[in-house]
Amino acid sequence: MPQKQHRSSMSQKWILQPSQQAPAHELSQALHISPLLAQLLVNRHITTVSEAGSFLFATLADLHPPSLLKDLEKAVTRVWEAIHKKEKICLYGDYDVDGLTGVALLWRALTPLGANLETYIPDRQADGYGVNTAAVEELAQSGVKLIITIDCGITNISGLSLARRLGVDVVLTDHHQPSSELPPAVAIINPKQPGCNYPFKGLAGVGVAAKLAEGVLARIRAEKAVYEHLDLVCLGTVADISPMIGENRIFVRYGLKQLTNTSKQGIKKLKKSAGLVDGDEVQAWEVGYCLAPRLNAAGRMGDARRALKLLIDDNEDTANMLVYVLRQENQERKARQKEILEEARELFLAQPDWDQAPAIVLANSSWAVGIIGIVASKLVEEFRRPTVLISTSGEPARGSGRSVPKFLLPEALCACREYLEHFGGHSVAAGLSIRAENISGFRQRFLELAKSSLTSEDLKAELVLDRELDIEDLDWGILREVAKLAPFGLGNPEPCFYARGLQVVGYPREVGTDIPGRGHLKLKVRQRHKVWEGIGFGMGGVLPALMGTSNPTVDAAFTLYSNSWQEKPRLQLKLKGLCVNGEILA
Repeated sequence: MPQKQHRSSMSQKWILQPSQQAPAHELSQALHISPLLAQLLVNRHITTVSEAGSFLFATLADLHPPSLLKDLEKAVTRVWEAIHKKEKICLYGDYDVDGLTGVALLWRALTPLGANLETYIPDRQADGYGVNTAAVEELAQSGVKLIITIDCGITNISGLSLARRLGVDVVLTDHHQPSSELPPAVAIINPKQPGCNYPFKGLAGVGVAAKLAEGVLARIRAEKAVYEHLDLVCLGTVADISPMIGENRIFVRYGLKQLTNTSKQGIKKLKKSAGLVDGDEVQAWEVGYCLAPRLNAAGRMGDARRALKLLIDDNEDTANMLVYVLRQENQERKARQKEILEEARELFLAQPDWDQAPAIVLANSSWAVGIIGIVASKLVEEFRRPTVLISTSGEPARGSGRSVPKFLLPEALCACREYLEHFGGHSVAAGLSIRAENISGFRQRFLELAKSSLTSEDLKAELVLDRELDIEDLDWGILREVAKLAPFGLGNPEPCFYARGLQVVGYPREVGTDIPGRGHLKLKVRQRHKVWEGIGFGMGGVLPALMGTSNPTVDAAFTLYSNSWQEKPRLQLKLKGLCVNGEILA
């Protein structure tokens, strides 16, 4: 398929954090940390000594007691009742990594207690998200007396109402935003529900499941046994892009240590398959980009239960077989994702006045439901517009939406609800179901909403800069200071710096693709007597602007990273944006 080029690069908006010397100086003096680290903390709105101390030095002892969660004791009582009566318990989890790790954690925590467990993971294509009525009927007929939901259920009124009518109790654990009506359940554990005073609202689904497990085990004074499964909590929390602050930061920091030397055969084999060496320190980005996609591939391409089995079965031969299957499915997912992305780009660029469109809404009968969400994210990155992709392969059709920060999907979809069968999700990521005959009306309404609420400035990617640094001053010490803020993620971004007046030396080039403008930018820059190598992932489109200028001088936004080549670590710049001829590009 011919490749269409629509732009050389993407405009950016840089936002420089204000220098707040007084609180930074106080933190530096009180905690005996460097002025740079203190300023980075203040930039993250951590301004008091107690907040900074908790952020930098918090331990597992600083986790909140699960008893602070509303309905926790009701849930614990019902779970123990089911264990004592030998009732059949179903762990009903979502098909993504967050749900799968939550199910695996509860399986591993409850099995030693003698719980009579089975699991249910809905099929993404056939069942869709959440607790569906067909599954509830099937579970009730099989003799299940208690369903524990993991990472789902808070908006599934009809499914859980049916469970009540059929005499099946439900303990609901979820972390998604509740609607105005809560479903019927023996207990609802969700820190975001009305009346819950739990101090930290940002737990992932697996984090809420861990709290339930801790509460159950506390009855026999074995609550710390949950800490044996922080590798699972880490996997789900990072994969779900949960805020990397508060308890999540503690879970992930300790979970990464556990992942480094995990005893779980499935995770050991998964790491090996992803090229991670057992014993080498696992980084959060490796969880997000190397491990999680392999687990997610099962649900996207076929049966998510394969990924669940990998997380709960410690047989080495079984793990080897499952990892091989997941690797193959992940490769298939990548290939299909590339095809759908190119098809979606072609469809969008073929539209009249596409460059004036405030949003993207596309539909196709051949698109896989499990992949369109990733493709929507890629289109948002490329075109900086809210995007909804719809697969019309079934009835109703299913769609996935991704957005820019200034356009909140739940509110937009609510305004389009007359066209939708069902919708739900987060501010910049959501899912929906829709009848084919309503897609045209939905598209028109969605584009009208985007046009009325978004300006051209809203569609520019924002890059927050922590402070200016001369590249002559960069060294390993700065990288070590930055690393003290890890793990990075939502709410705790990796520190980004900028430098002015850098001379581009030699010949910058694009690498990593045969499609001009779609690869990575490699260059060298000089400031006075120091030359640094830099790479801008996905910034190949900036190359024409650089090549069109004689002896170009640029301002650069960058993070620092260690690049090992021939087993020798080198400090390099990871470019996030360049200001070329007065225009900020990425």
